[in-house]
Amino acid sequence: MSYLRLSQRSLWKAGQVARRGLSTKSFEFPEKWAKLANKETGFEDPGNQLLWNTPEGIYVKPLYLPRDIDMKEISEDLPGVYPFTRGPYPTMYTQKPWTIRQYAGFSTAEASNAFYKKSI
Repeated sequence: MSYLRLSQRSLWKAGQVARRGLSTKSFEFPEKWAKLANKETGFEDPGNQLLWNTPEGIYVKPLYLPRDIDMKEISEDLPGVYPFTRGPYPTMYTQKPWTIRQYAGFSTAEASNAFYKKSI
């Protein structure tokens, strides 16, 4: 079996696991969160307008709650609501693209530049 076929099969299986319990239908979101998210984004229905899917076809909701999974230890706190245990913003970063950041450098820009020039 080729690596590509194995990789595609793994992605498909991962997508199947991730889609358990998720639907392509519209989702219900708490009214309190929807109002805060509407104020932040200006969207009439922020929950469903911020819904997106990955290239693999996995739907990603802007807000997940304990009722989405069967885990009792997760609290009912909402993002953007005191005590902010789920984050400071109602929609967090669902409108922004994924970023990958890596630290590279030393104490100052000059020291970093000197190190890289010396290494070349």
